[in-house]
Amino acid sequence: MGVFVEQVAEIDGSEGESGGQVLRTALSLSAVLGVPFKMTNIRAGRPKPGLQAQHLTAVNACATMCGARVQGAELHSAELSFSPGSLQAGNYHFEVGTAGSTILVLQTLLPLCWFSGSECKIVVGGGTENAFAPTSLYFQHVFVPAVEAMGLSVDFQVEQFGWFPKGGGRIVAKTSPCKPTAFRSLKRGNLESLLGVCVSSGLPQSVRQRMKVSALAGLVEKRVNAKFSELEAPAASPGAELMLVARFASGVAGFSSLGEKGKPSEKVAEQGVRDFLDFDKSGACVDLHLADQLLLYCALAKGKSEFVAQAASSHLRTNASTIQKFVPDCRISVSDYQGDTAMVSVEGVGTG
Repeated sequence: MGVFVEQVAEIDGSEGESGGQVLRTALSLSAVLGVPFKMTNIRAGRPKPGLQAQHLTAVNACATMCGARVQGAELHSAELSFSPGSLQAGNYHFEVGTAGSTILVLQTLLPLCWFSGSECKIVVGGGTENAFAPTSLYFQHVFVPAVEAMGLSVDFQVEQFGWFPKGGGRIVAKTSPCKPTAFRSLKRGNLESLLGVCVSSGLPQSVRQRMKVSALAGLVEKRVNAKFSELEAPAASPGAELMLVARFASGVAGFSSLGEKGKPSEKVAEQGVRDFLDFDKSGACVDLHLADQLLLYCALAKGKSEFVAQAASSHLRTNASTIQKFVPDCRISVSDYQGDTAMVSVEGVGTG
């Protein structure tokens, strides 16, 4: 087993990317490893710094699941002290109270569930399809298969979609205890399928059809075949999304594009297609967002993980730095690779 920090981990939230991922990673590792931390300058680089509703929900949820002592857990707080107790499996229900991301809250809690020693059920209410966060479709089609490849599993359902600005969504996740194995993805192989999902709530069917037609036109131009499905999703307010899921011989990548007021369906589709084509051209194995999300599990796995990421994003490097504050024995290397891609190598320490 690796050597973890024995005293309080000190984290300056203004360093690096300076967003909410620093806090979420700290919360997950603190609860799982039993390492207290103090964080200052929370989300200092954001237009609205400090704890927002989604971040506060994650803090309180983690504290509930591990019996933590917490100071500074209030809206807009720029400082937080978190001292974890023991992980407690069970059934939990948390409400963000706004359209803040339920998926980011769930991703913060999943390590606690998997290391709790028993089955867990987590219900989170709020936003499910958010800009600057994994959407529920991305979580279901990309994140879940990726962690399953590491020996982790989660039964995930969206009972109701939650669009900005009203929210009102509801997700449910059920887990059994398990620990991650090393992740390796150095060659993705051929593109085996490309699935497009056009989703809308409270809007004319023509919105989904226009996204589909426009996306197909962009893909055909590049000689890429795809199959599309349409979904009218239950929700408390209107919204639309195009999700492209690329399955390769080894691995899966995803690209989500959200509709917004005044943005034509064609523009939504064009963005999603452009993101897919950029990834496809890069030759990377892991898309820009998944690379960041897998890093924590690679650190907790026993053995060496290696993968080719689409880019060495500031999110990725900042997350690596945060992880090493809790697990100094974990060696993480992010280096330039072919083109704009990055080779990510993680010497995991194992747990338990």
